[in-house]
Amino acid sequence: RTSLQLLQINALNDNIFIWNLGEMLSVNKILTQWTWIGFYRDGWKWSDNTSVTSIKWSLFQPDNFGGNQYCARLISIVFSEFSGIMPGWFDDLLCADLHAFFCQSRKFNLVDLTSDVGKQ
Repeated sequence: RTSLQLLQINALNDNIFIWNLGEMLSVNKILTQWTWIGFYRDGWKWSDNTSVTSIKWSLFQPDNFGGNQYCARLISIVFSEFSGIMPGWFDDLLCADLHAFFCQSRKFNLVDLTSDVGKQ
């Protein structure tokens, strides 16, 4: 079986890979300028509850504008070199905003706990 979760970035190389993928998808009009990524404001943690490291926030981010920006998104395209918003950097925003998202798969073994095999 395979489960999906929002993507985690644990190293600079992961961030570069995801940014390049985002750029390719943006150029091909598959992806918009913002992409959900799997971390949220609670000390900024990934969806598996580990701490966020190896990311670059956009200028003046995270700012929690309006006091309710609890999720983070990856910036996929350049708006302006003077805006402080660069592709591959991150921004905080409302969790209810609609955006494309990156997921990662994780394989796991399904164990039948109802079976009597192996029980003594």
